[in-house]
Amino acid sequence: MGQLVGSLLAGIVSNSLGRKRTLLLFTIPLLCGWLLLIFNHKSLIWSNVARILQGFGMMPSACQVYLVEILDVKRRETLGALVSISISIGITLTYVLGAFFSWLTVAWIFFGIVLAQSFGLCFVPESPQWLMTKGRVQEAEQSLAVLRGRKFDNSEEIKSISAALTKSASSSIWREFLEPEAYKPLGIMISLWFFQQFSGNYAVIFYAVDIFKGITGDMMDDMMKPADSTPYMAAILVGSIRILGSIIGVVMISRKLSRRLLMVWSSIGMMLAMIMLVVVEHFKVEA
Repeated sequence: MGQLVGSLLAGIVSNSLGRKRTLLLFTIPLLCGWLLLIFNHKSLIWSNVARILQGFGMMPSACQVYLVEILDVKRRETLGALVSISISIGITLTYVLGAFFSWLTVAWIFFGIVLAQSFGLCFVPESPQWLMTKGRVQEAEQSLAVLRGRKFDNSEEIKSISAALTKSASSSIWREFLEPEAYKPLGIMISLWFFQQFSGNYAVIFYAVDIFKGITGDMMDDMMKPADSTPYMAAILVGSIRILGSIIGVVMISRKLSRRLLMVWSSIGMMLAMIMLVVVEHFKVEA
């Protein structure tokens, strides 16, 4: 719920305040969510409020927009795909920390990571494209100089951004969605995300430890102390395989392989893995 509202709101806020300020602003509910969860974890209501705040502060839409706008066209495909590797590393890091520390300790660690992120954001440049939309051409040139290097001639990129902004300003954004070149890719993208989210992939990721553990005993007691390492090691293995798969995907994308073929093979592999998981769980219940 929080991430849904936060994503929609972040897009609106980022157009007014800028991408960098929006990223900084939305770290506040993320930090508050961690603190609320740490100090009020015994209350179900406050724990849910904390999770909503954390979702609200995730701001994936603003992050993606900022990333796309600062990357140059030649490296956008490869470097943009590194997001999946980063997500996989984050998930695996959670499994690793959970194998050695209680969840409260892990929460404090991630609170510190968010603080470090907030500090680091103070030193990144603003999006050149957003600066151009506000008529701040000189600041956009300075931002590109930081991103591309002082020796890089950014005049052509400035002209390209300016031409794109002029074209988008000449037509209504809602009218553009009525054009086939807009609504067809949008429909395909929404369909892909829908089926991916409902494939059960994230259910396995979020409950990997519980799946391997079998969920026995008092869950709250288990959460307050380091758990048996065996299910965590299995979950770490799952995360490591995810990282490896993400790296292979980035390499294949960089070699200009068919994106559709990659998605088809990935979907087939995920389907077979889910079938195997169902079969294993079925025989475990029968036993």
